[in-house]
Amino acid sequence: MSLNSPYYKRAVEEADFLRDRLYKLQERLVDQPSMSDAHVDYLHTLYALIDKEHSIFTRLKLIDTVESHLAIKELDAFRIVDLLQTDDVDINNVYPIVKSELIDLIKQVSGEEWNPEDFDIDDEDW
Repeated sequence: MSLNSPYYKRAVEEADFLRDRLYKLQERLVDQPSMSDAHVDYLHTLYALIDKEHSIFTRLKLIDTVESHLAIKELDAFRIVDLLQTDDVDINNVYPIVKSELIDLIKQVSGEEWNPEDFDIDDEDW
């Protein structure tokens, strides 16, 4: 897969869609009581974005070109590692760590057992 591939472009479009949805949900959270359904929806969307970027990151690492390494630096995980300002965090581990923590948080906030495979970003409700 190259960066010109329709599969890559679609994955980036899906990540952009999820990022836009997060911003819209974030605006709604201001008026919501703590831990409302809107918060759970936000966390589900955040998980979907992180999962999508994890997939993109993995594909970019496999391409292993100068162009793909530049594209990796545009992903949110790279920004997270930069914000941490530590050498202790390997960018290869950021996505699995964040996804695991989000699963635990979603279970805690919603009170339900939540399986990420049950969450479909292509859901018609979006």
